Amino acid sequence: HVGEYEITAIRYLGLPGYDSSTHDKKPTLPMSASSPMVTIRFSNGGVAQFRASGTEPKFKYYLELQGAPGVDRAKVEKDCHK
Repeated sequence: HVGEYEITAIRYLGLPGYDSSTHDKKPTLPMSASSPMVTIRFSNGGVAQFRASGTEPKFKYYLELQGAPGVDRAKVEKDCHK
């Protein structure tokens, strides 16, 4: 869990690759030793991706949470901050 959300899948696109959501635990996306990426999926549909920058000494992250049709944007934003 992260906070109140259960982790439903983890994917690592470095070497060796790993994907908990596939039958053989191997990722279907390309893997890279020089620019690995970690993706974590959550029970609320949220996705977090983490990777090192390829050109700068920094760590980058991307967060996604799709709102359901008809749900007010303010509610989706509030859920993102839990």
